[in-house]
Amino acid sequence: MLATVSRLKKMLYIPDADSSQDDELLFVLAAASDAIEGHCNREFGKGSYTERRSGTNSKHLALRNFPIHEITEITGPHGPVVGYTELEDGILFRQEGWPQGEYNLLTAYIGGYDLPSDDPTANTSTLPNTLEMACLMLAKMMHTGQWGKLSERIDGEYTATFQTAEREPTCHQPYRRCVTVTFGGWDDVPRCCQNHAAGGRQ
Repeated sequence: MLATVSRLKKMLYIPDADSSQDDELLFVLAAASDAIEGHCNREFGKGSYTERRSGTNSKHLALRNFPIHEITEITGPHGPVVGYTELEDGILFRQEGWPQGEYNLLTAYIGGYDLPSDDPTANTSTLPNTLEMACLMLAKMMHTGQWGKLSERIDGEYTATFQTAEREPTCHQPYRRCVTVTFGGWDDVPRCCQNHAAGGRQ
């Protein structure tokens, strides 16, 4: 998950010793984490990943689950592909371009972040603070019933109306990985959002 129960409790002013709502908090944190990963079209936890990518006339190839720690294999139609350079944000650069074809490149790599954990023996989290906060904000809205609310009556007299854009945290946008289809081929978009973060805590 992208955040911890202990931190969500602090946001909700629930005492650490009160475990009566822990199952519900775990549920909304898992749901919020899944929603963010689904929206960003990637996974954030550090692990081993395998992807099928399409080679185009571009010199760049984008892997989903950056930051990349190690590339274990890139195989094309005629065997291993070599001669590439790792750039930031999971972008691989190959001067002569990539073998062209639909889903013709098999990539295997270790990527992602060490996630927040309440386990004191776990690795220190490297997840950017903005992603952790997005998860906490979304989980809090789900837990308190604010998720999806369009309006609310205040003291029986006033009605507050919320804009759609305000009902979903947007601080995870810089870490979103997009893949678009273009005429004549498949095109990986290295930076679908401006101000793409290079990784690490901010």
